[in-house]
Amino acid sequence: MKKFLITTLIILTSFTVKAADLYQGCCSYHSGASYCHATNSIMCSDGKFSPTCTCNFDSELVDVENLFKFNNDRVPERINSDYENAISDINELYANSLSRAEANVAHYGNNQARSTLESLLQKKESSSDDIVFIRDQLLEDAALETNEVLNIYMAMKASAETLKASNVAAQAAIEEKARLAKEEALAAEKEVMMRIFPDVPRDSTEYEAAIYLKNKDVIKGNPDGSFGGEKPVNRAELAKMLLIAKGVELEGAKEKINYTDVSEKDWFWIYVAKATQLGIIKGDPDGSFRPGSPVNRAELIKMISISLDLGEDLNHKYTDIASNAWYEKYLGNVKTYNLFPEEYYKVWFKPQQPVTRYETAVAIYNILINSY
Repeated sequence: MKKFLITTLIILTSFTVKAADLYQGCCSYHSGASYCHATNSIMCSDGKFSPTCTCNFDSELVDVENLFKFNNDRVPERINSDYENAISDINELYANSLSRAEANVAHYGNNQARSTLESLLQKKESSSDDIVFIRDQLLEDAALETNEVLNIYMAMKASAETLKASNVAAQAAIEEKARLAKEEALAAEKEVMMRIFPDVPRDSTEYEAAIYLKNKDVIKGNPDGSFGGEKPVNRAELAKMLLIAKGVELEGAKEKINYTDVSEKDWFWIYVAKATQLGIIKGDPDGSFRPGSPVNRAELIKMISISLDLGEDLNHKYTDIASNAWYEKYLGNVKTYNLFPEEYYKVWFKPQQPVTRYETAVAIYNILINSY
């Protein structure tokens, strides 16, 4: 019987400690956190409740569930097993004494022998009753502990579901804010873009080219925000555009030039000087550069081919070009890089025709997106 009591007390003591421990540390992200049944939330060590805590209850719920199953199934089984062992021990303990007492009664048949037998039977019955009482008390205590664990489990599960629902709502709110912020950003970007080059159709290749080159500082547009695509490009402007498109380093450059119509005070001086040094431009026989003169197609195809490292002597099908023209070896690049998309299938190059800002921007853009 002593063995039975010790075993069952150890089981229930261990169980009770485990159940009590469930009240502590159930929040893996809050040191010293405990669970509050009244508010169905987590109370951190600072005494503040955190109903929107993003703790993960999975491991704690598994622990409680396993403990509930252990108490509901194993503890009663162990108690009953130990009870049966204790009854067996009592029967064994009293077996020899009862056997001798019964023998004495049969042999002597006097009152003393009968009294001894009755006394032994009463003690055995009393011991068995004690064991039954202890067993019933332990089973009752185990049932109470089971209910307590079950209540903890249900409370924690409800809290976990509440927290998950709260997290879902919070995540939805965050995503909604992000969506609205993105829409606002896109609207602001669209508004800004509408103010950039408003004179260029938004769904045109010219607009794509103009925006692309503006982002690379190749072009800037006019003070009023317009692009002025129909205007011609002069020689100084083209020198600047091509050097920036190529990524030529200009800072600290001190190239010497001797053009009669270019001064170091001119805004374009450094671009003309660098373009001359790189062999992109040469100037006229009379020593002038004519920076303000419009660029024609022949000049554009030569300057753009040299500055952006395009090929030479590629095949072309233009019929209005002399075989010994100084720009003839660059003409194959026109269709190779689709420099004039609207005239791709035409056989007239029109070398003396001035190029517009639109045409220049598209030509440079098509080279950059296909080669750089």
